[in-house]
Amino acid sequence: MDDQNMKRDGIEKLQSLIGTTEEIEMIKEAERNNPDVPLGHAEQFLLILDSISDLDCRLKLWAFKLDFTAIETDILEAMNSLKEGSKKIKENKIFLHLLSFTRDIGNYLNKSKNDGFQ
Repeated sequence: MDDQNMKRDGIEKLQSLIGTTEEIEMIKEAERNNPDVPLGHAEQFLLILDSISDLDCRLKLWAFKLDFTAIETDILEAMNSLKEGSKKIKENKIFLHLLSFTRDIGNYLNKSKNDGFQ
């Protein structure tokens, strides 16, 4: 998994080039039926790709590895914004008074005495 030589689009191209089981079987059958006729470059390439175990899973993992930093950055930005926002709400005295006032109005309208959440 050399990230310097293979970029995301190269991985996607390889994923699209992986042969189906029917194609691979047809190539192998043709090779068995005509052993003296050499395979073309495309057929040889498909057989080489087929010889790599779990190639599709490996390519998906490689693509995820390349995308991981961007995904992590997006998630961390959102989490840090949420953390900062909740901290500012907790420290904001005006907001606390507004919530207290809203609770008092609700208590008056409901004719109850509710102290809020504990």
